[in-house]
Amino acid sequence: VHKCLRTAAGMFNYVREQHSASLNDLSVSCGDCDVNILYTYATQSQAEAQEVTLARAIELKHNASLISALANETSKLFKQADSYLDVLSQKSKEASEKVSKWRKYLSFKV
Repeated sequence: VHKCLRTAAGMFNYVREQHSASLNDLSVSCGDCDVNILYTYATQSQAEAQEVTLARAIELKHNASLISALANETSKLFKQADSYLDVLSQKSKEASEKVSKWRKYLSFKV
């Protein structure tokens, strides 16, 4: 699972970096090809991969300070993912409605 999530994050970043200009013309407001959505997908994938690492650290009874640091960094990633959606939410009411449940999920993960 960890490797798949890291790979997914890399793929989202690749699409954003290499193809976002051409996809931007095709994208619907707040659609999957929107740059902020691609940032969110990539960051969320990284955060969820880090959750797997965190769970493993807990399971293996690693040092509490290491677990705390991993949890803090994971929380920051989920906050960052939410911040990309916040940019979309401020653009229009329609975009805000489209991403509201996603934002709730991300804030729950923080």
